[in-house]
Parts: sequence; structure tokens; C-alpha cells
Amino acid sequence: MSYTIPQNVENLTLTGNARINGYGNNGNNVIQGNNNDNYLYGRDGNDSIYGGYGNDTLSGGNGHDSLHGGYGNDSLHGNAGNDSLYGDSGNDLLYGGDGHDSLYGGDGHDSLYGGDGHDSLYGGDGHDSLYGGIGNDRLDGGSGNDVMRGQDGNDTYYVDSSGDSVIEAANQGTDTVYSSITYTIPQNVENLTLTGNARINGYGNNGNNVIQGNNNDNYLYGRDGNDSIYGGYGNDTLSGGNGNDWLYGGSGNDIIYGWNGNDTLSGGNGNDRLYGGNGNDTLYGGSGNDRLYGQAGDDTYYFGRGYGSDYINDTQGHNSLHLNGLNTSDVSIESHNNSWTIQINGTTDSITIDHQTAGADASINSFVFNNGTFSNAQLNGMIGSTNILSVSAENSNLVVHNQNPPTGKVAAGDILEISGGLLESGNDSVLDTQLNSLFSEPPVATSSIGAADTVSYATTEAAVYVDDNVQNVAII
Repeated sequence: MSYTIPQNVENLTLTGNARINGYGNNGNNVIQGNNNDNYLYGRDGNDSIYGGYGNDTLSGGNGHDSLHGGYGNDSLHGNAGNDSLYGDSGNDLLYGGDGHDSLYGGDGHDSLYGGDGHDSLYGGDGHDSLYGGIGNDRLDGGSGNDVMRGQDGNDTYYVDSSGDSVIEAANQGTDTVYSSITYTIPQNVENLTLTGNARINGYGNNGNNVIQGNNNDNYLYGRDGNDSIYGGYGNDTLSGGNGNDWLYGGSGNDIIYGWNGNDTLSGGNGNDRLYGGNGNDTLYGGSGNDRLYGQAGDDTYYFGRGYGSDYINDTQGHNSLHLNGLNTSDVSIESHNNSWTIQINGTTDSITIDHQTAGADASINSFVFNNGTFSNAQLNGMIGSTNILSVSAENSNLVVHNQNPPTGKVAAGDILEISGGLLESGNDSVLDTQLNSLFSEPPVATSSIGAADTVSYATTEAAVYVDDNVQNVAII
């Protein structure tokens, strides 16, 4: 018969095959159904309720309860408290109610409702329907073609089948899908993270998405909106689409396209290719030997120690190169057929700038160092002389390879630095066909300079002899 546990008694087991019910008390009860359909109610306390056979209805009441449907098509209600509901076999209905509940559908085609609180819903086998309710919920349909609705809150979905559906309404929080298959973010869902080791792809929607790749090679496409895309491991292809996007290649040799908008592209590790597209873009090659193409718009490039050997080609817009943590004295610059190479002294790091002409269509129009910003024309005037020459003993020859004649004079201190160690006996030579146009602070003499003029040094003075053809030579 139906029975209510009296006070100071803990457990109840229904027997026989009759359709009867069982009720708990205010304590922590264990209630077990029989072979028929039962209604089992725990009331107060932290109860454990087992339906057994039959199509049972289990209600936890108050407290943190554990409900197990068993065999049959059962209905489980957690009510108040942080409850755990297990549908087990059959097509079950699970209602978490208030609190932070965990719902496990088990076998069969189950329907899970989280209710209020931050709930975790696991569909298990079968084609399940999951409803998160209010709160930040976790929804995992399991195997089968599942329908998942997170509803209000910042919800997290797990997708492993092309038959899975994720449904969100507008203004219901910031939601994330973790997918082990190629996946397109549905409307009103913001973020996508690819999981596993398969070679799969991820696609955004019209909103502002965060998309992350997995351990393999991925194609990640943001579409519309201001997206943030992370390649992760593997040799990935990232495409921002429309909007002002942030794209980071991560490990591997990646290809990154900004497309439309003012985008930020960062290669990360590996030998990457970056294409800014339309808009005013910012490009970081990162470590590795990278190729950077800003394309249309006024683009900004970054380079510094540890960046490897990078390459820039950008004939559109007014572009700038920032040399992180570097002064002009830290680099050497060479020019060959409208191509510049800036080498960081004492390292193997360098950046080559193609189509670096003297005009406004140069790839880079301004260079930003720690000690100032220089125009293309200003830096062009220093090529072949500044920060390139050094000698360590007397009787040395300084040969200046100045392939692009400067357009104007620069201060003596910016051009040729002769250390105190050279102010010794011995004859040192400076060889250059255009020294007379490089210096603006003459310490000596008058007329023009030839290709093989000589400056001599002694222990007591900076320059004690200069030949008869020297003009405007600065000795420092």
C-alpha cells in the first residue's frame, strides 16, 4: 500500500506489483519504488529516490536530492536545491527546478529542463531536447540528433553531430558552442571553439564572434561583425570578412586575410602570410619568416627583436612601420633596387621592404623608432652611412656603400660615429664618392671630396690631417 515514512525512520521500499506511492519525511530518506508505476516524494532533506520498474514520477522536494528513474518512461522533478536527476532507460522528462542542477537523460529520447540556476544537461543516447532555462547552463546532447535551447544566461553547448541544433533568441546572453565537427554559428550565438584533432572548419554569423581552432589545420571565417579569430595549432587559414576583426594565427604556418574593415592581424609562431585587405589594418608578423601585405588603406606594421626575417609589400595608402624597442642606432639599412632591408644589429632579425621608392607610393611612408619618427625621405638620406660603419683598430678603412644618394644634409652625429678608441696613432681611411653631401658640420678645410680621400687621426686631436679635397666632413 502507499506509505509515508514516520519521523525518525529513514528509508522506504515499496513491494509487490500494485500501483502505490511513497512519501518521505523531514530527514534524509532513501525511497525505492516497486514493479509498477509509483509516485515517490522525498519532501525535506537530502533524499535519494529510485523509481525502479514502471513509469514513475519522482519529486525531490526541498534539499539536494538524487533521483533515478530506472526502467520505464519516467518524470523526475528536482524542485528546490541542487539536485541530480538520472532518467536511465526510457523516454524520460527531467525538470531541475530551482538550484544548480545536473540532469542526465540516459537512454531513449529524453526532454531535459534545467529551470532556474546554472544547470548542466546531458542528453545521452537518443534524439533529445534540452532546455537550459534561466542561468548559465551547459548543454550536451550526446549521441543522436539533439535540439538544445539554452534560453536566458550565458550558455555553453557541445555539438558532435551535424543533426544537432542550437537555438537561441536575441538578448539571451553570450553563448558558446564547442564543436568536434565543421560548424556554422547559428543566429544569436556568439562564440565557437573547435575541439578534437580532426581537420574541420568554423564559420561565424552576422554578429561579433570569437572563433578558435583546434589542434589540426582549420579554415576559420568570421563573416560579418567585429570578430576575434584564433588559429591555435596547425597550419590554419583565417578570414575576417566584414567588420573590424582581430586575427591571430597561433602556432603553425598560417594564412590570414583581414578583408573589409580596420583589422588587426598577428601571425604568431611560424612562417605566416598576412593580407590586410580593405581598411586601415595593423599587421604583426610575430616570430618566424613572415610575408605582410597591407593592401588598401593606411596600414601599420610592427617589427622587433625575435621577429625573424619578414617581408613587406604595400603600395596603397600611407603606411607606417613601428620598430618595437629599437633606436636608429640599433639597426643597419641597405637599399637595393627600390628594396630596403633593415637589419637589427647583432641579431639575425631583419625586415625587407619591397617597392620602397623615394615617392609617396612607397610601401612605408614613416618609420617609428624609440628615438623618433622618420619619414621615408629622412631615412632614405641615412642609408649607407648611419649605424653601419665600425672599426676597432688603427690603420682601418671605412667603406661607405651609399647606393641611393641622400636628398638633404643631416647632422654629423647622426651619420658617422668614430669611437674614442680610434684616436690613436695610425692612418684610417674613409672611402665614399658622396661624403661631401652627407655632413653639415665641417671641422676642416674647403673644396670637394674625391673617391679616395683620407682622414688621418692622432692621439691628441680628432683630426690632424685631411687631404686637400675635403669639404664638410664631420669628425666626432
